[in-house]
Amino acid sequence: MKFVRIISDFPDGVTLNIPSIGEATVADFTEGQAVKYDAMDTGNFTFQFDKYKYSANAISEKFKRDSFYAADVIAAFVPRQHRALMEAVETDIFAKANAGQTAANTNIINLADHRFVGTGAGSGISYPDFARAHYALTKANVPLVNLCAVVDPSVAYTIQTQANLVNLLSPMPMWEGVIRDGAVTGFKFRFNLFGFDIYVSNYLPNITSETITSGGVAGSVGTAFSAGSVGVANFFFSAAPGDTLPWDGTQKPVPEIGGDYLVYGETREIETYIPLVPTQWGTGTGSPFVVGAAPTGAFSGTGTALQAGIQSVNLFVPLQGTLPTGLSSGTIVLDRTQLFFETVEVETIVGATGGTSLAVGLVTTSQLPGSPNATFVQVTPNAGVQLLNGLLTANMATPGMRATFWTPTATSGIIFGGTGFATAIAGNGAWLGNVPLVTNVITPLPQSAWISAIATGTFTSGLVQLRLRYKLYGNISF
Repeated sequence: MKFVRIISDFPDGVTLNIPSIGEATVADFTEGQAVKYDAMDTGNFTFQFDKYKYSANAISEKFKRDSFYAADVIAAFVPRQHRALMEAVETDIFAKANAGQTAANTNIINLADHRFVGTGAGSGISYPDFARAHYALTKANVPLVNLCAVVDPSVAYTIQTQANLVNLLSPMPMWEGVIRDGAVTGFKFRFNLFGFDIYVSNYLPNITSETITSGGVAGSVGTAFSAGSVGVANFFFSAAPGDTLPWDGTQKPVPEIGGDYLVYGETREIETYIPLVPTQWGTGTGSPFVVGAAPTGAFSGTGTALQAGIQSVNLFVPLQGTLPTGLSSGTIVLDRTQLFFETVEVETIVGATGGTSLAVGLVTTSQLPGSPNATFVQVTPNAGVQLLNGLLTANMATPGMRATFWTPTATSGIIFGGTGFATAIAGNGAWLGNVPLVTNVITPLPQSAWISAIATGTFTSGLVQLRLRYKLYGNISF
């Protein structure tokens, strides 16, 4: 968004500090008197990444092969995903902007209200309110260039149907197309009001209660919201370049430490790093990124992806929602996908110390991804231990150790390296060799899940890599 100053020079980690720049002041002095220098960096703004956004779509192998429309669907992925992400970003920015003011308060600056209710019919915004916004910005010494207003479509409708404004514009040759073609082209008004470029947005935050009644100028009073009514926060500001932009922001890709390792038709291999303590890739002079450690203790699905044990938000494992028909009248009918987890390998990159053990399972969401109230939930049955069930610290203690599991039997894993060779160990995941039907009560049933690692005990060092080899039979749809 051009209204946000995006700071691209972001260091590693998830926190960014930006100094706030004050105003220059003028003071009197006498000849020979020492001049006092005032600091320009008057404060500090702290930004922290607390939201992780993604947009993911898939089509089945059957659709890709059989549908004449498959190429068009695939081509639509990127532009539609980009639009969806930008809609989410716009929604978050305006919600944060509204939260920056004190609700039910006029937020006075230099005797001018910076939060007021529209003075039109039913507390709607009318064109005189643009003059009030101009007055408020002037009193706050905001540069009166590149003035912008972002308003709800209802405001556009009100302005376009306001008789006195239409009558004012219609006789003027430069506005003769307003009545014929409308006042808005794309998302921008074709004319200014009191110096404001006007943009229309569907993603402004709702206001469910507001007790202020000021119209923004002494002697002008709007109507307070009644209980249960819903309004919309509209924004007026200067988008002059530099530090005058109303919002600062930053963004960066989520560090990716998992992905497809090998894909050969029915046989797939995927892998992901699992840091047991926070781990940084790269140096301070390059483009480093830090990945947090696998969480310790009980699973939590109400926070971030990392707090749910998810190390890679782009790495998905298919799930068994329904079974193929199987043997029918002497014929094996593979009309659906049959999933088989062949092996899980854990390779030690940096020796583990501290802690007790590591479990790795599968996680999905309680509702469709992106739903407002969706939380992370562990896939069932065998929640949290589908791939790995209590791999002990001793079996991740030495770089180069590799544990391999291929059946769900408790102690049938094999460890290579360390003090022994091909030693039997425990830690087998419950779904190895046999992938059961998903039993979560979710509609619709999830078709895939993220890999989730949960540690027991507090590790002081350790980095391992998990590799899952699985096969798909029958009607491959993943």
